Amino acid sequence: QQPGVVTQIESIMSQYDEADNKAYFETLMHYYQHPIDLNKCNRSDLQALGILNQTQLDEFFSYRNLTGGLNSIYELQAIAEFDLTTIKSMLIFVTVSDQQSFFKQFKTLFQSDKNYVIGKYSRITEPKLGYINGLYAGDPSQSQMRIRLINPGHISVGVTMQKDPGESIYSRVGARGPDFLSGHFYLQNDKILNQLAIGDFKLQYGQGLLLGSGFMIGKNAETITSIKQGTIGVMPYSSVTEYKFFRGLATRLKLTNNLKISLFYSNRHLDATRHSDLNLNAVTTIRNTGLHRTPTEIEGRNVQHEEVMGAVLTYSGSRFNTGLIALNSNFMLSVLPKPTIYNQHYFKGNKLTNFSFFADYSVSNFTIFGEMAKSLQGGLGWTLGMIASLGSHVDFSFLGRAFDRDFYSFYGTPFSEQSTTRNENGVYWGLKIRPVAKVEISGYFDIYKFPWLTSAVYAPSQGKELMGRINYSIDKSTKIFFQIKSEQREGKDASYNIPKSTLLKYIKTIVNFDYNLEAPLKFRTRLQWNQTRNEIRHEGMMIYQDVSYTWRKIAITGRFLLFDADILARLYTYEKDVLFSFNTQSFAGEGMRYYFMIKVKPIPNLSLRGKWAQTIYFDREVIGSGAEMINNSHKTQLTIQLKLNF
Repeated sequence: QQPGVVTQIESIMSQYDEADNKAYFETLMHYYQHPIDLNKCNRSDLQALGILNQTQLDEFFSYRNLTGGLNSIYELQAIAEFDLTTIKSMLIFVTVSDQQSFFKQFKTLFQSDKNYVIGKYSRITEPKLGYINGLYAGDPSQSQMRIRLINPGHISVGVTMQKDPGESIYSRVGARGPDFLSGHFYLQNDKILNQLAIGDFKLQYGQGLLLGSGFMIGKNAETITSIKQGTIGVMPYSSVTEYKFFRGLATRLKLTNNLKISLFYSNRHLDATRHSDLNLNAVTTIRNTGLHRTPTEIEGRNVQHEEVMGAVLTYSGSRFNTGLIALNSNFMLSVLPKPTIYNQHYFKGNKLTNFSFFADYSVSNFTIFGEMAKSLQGGLGWTLGMIASLGSHVDFSFLGRAFDRDFYSFYGTPFSEQSTTRNENGVYWGLKIRPVAKVEISGYFDIYKFPWLTSAVYAPSQGKELMGRINYSIDKSTKIFFQIKSEQREGKDASYNIPKSTLLKYIKTIVNFDYNLEAPLKFRTRLQWNQTRNEIRHEGMMIYQDVSYTWRKIAITGRFLLFDADILARLYTYEKDVLFSFNTQSFAGEGMRYYFMIKVKPIPNLSLRGKWAQTIYFDREVIGSGAEMINNSHKTQLTIQLKLNF
């Protein structure tokens, strides 16, 4: 891990506290390990980073066409629209690579300084009820190991193993070993065999209606580029999240410089809940927690079997990109959800076939993009958007989306209000203005509707959301931003015995101050305040102080946080963690949290990281409920990670 990589990615992720952007975090790590070749990439490749605006993209490709290619990544300084901050943000994710034969790629793989093995151990020190009463099969520790060999931009070989808290290391049926085991072999180059993945992989095409797995999608502080996805193609899967990935083989073949075809096949078991009527030979739900601690969870392990196959044909030009997707999923057991008032249009059966068409076109400083998909066993889903640079100081974005209540997509992650890709219509507008040097103003407005019932509201419902943010860079080391978000939507009123909807209003405010008083020391001060109103008002407030100190081979980071929040006004914030760990904390109640993390490099190829974090509640003597209950007012977590480069 070269100096600055973790800091750079954490700096990007810390802007999106309330968005679950773990997939984007993993995409940035993918691009660090497999950098974008500036002399071979297309517009969608660079858009995937979420760093460049439309004017910068136009200037880059104009410069590359004029010069015939870059000799070094530092040549970006010659492009007028690329300021030093933008270039520094890009450097770890891009490269100007040389051509390598297959033999040299494999030879270099074993000579790379990016090869590593990582061991991680973590546990909550206070005992939970599930361990005391013997409900959980294993001990409270989480253990993890990653082995990775990387020739950046060419080959990756990896194995990932993990045991979650409460799981037995011997819980895999018919085998002894870690509860979760994942591995991959991945190859990419500029030859006919453009990309190849054997083992676990993920796919990213179009706007993510059918195949999406890793962009900064959602409503957050990045109001422009967060609405558009792009085509990465085949990517290795190295996460410890135990769902929504493929296991098998995928390849992308380069038919011509512009035309590529991708073929993939996946065959894996899924956790599921069996239907109470065993004669139906069906399951009611597909589980995605990846947890196998209790008898019920262990009983549902690998119950369902899924087989997925498909093909993607893509055409990439200098300004026009398009593609077709065909995707077929088969289940061994039929999916028959337990009937409720809201899930009448959920997927039922053992087969799903989807098709989609996607395209994007760039002209001047405008990019128009969209995707339309159809489930043969259900309805239609589409998204259509535009991103524009209205001069060098103003960026604008627009996105419309509509997903039928019976549109089904098991591996889709499009821009949406809900986590599921169905039963939603919406329109989004985003704006970013740079009126003077050092000042940036951004915001968005989103209005959405759920035409059918949801689990939260037993009637058709709607909502709207507005966000505004001002960033001010006082100097290179001192930055401040103020952000306010207002949302209004319908929710379920639990105070009535019969289902009844109520209007919920949210206001969320953040004031953040980053400053560097002395070179080794960095500080961040943040104040967050939430307010939720239905028939009464609920409030939440949080303030924290971060301190980071680096001296030679030692880096120390700490945070002290105070919170006081009602459950309906809970607060979220991103928290630094050890390598390859994405951590967003949620706070409700009254209390404090602190953590400190240390990194030490005793010898050049060895690094040790440790983290101690504790949350203390002032308003309770018991934390959690059920098997997760802790009979104490504090919760403490210890994490140790060892990384060896070889």
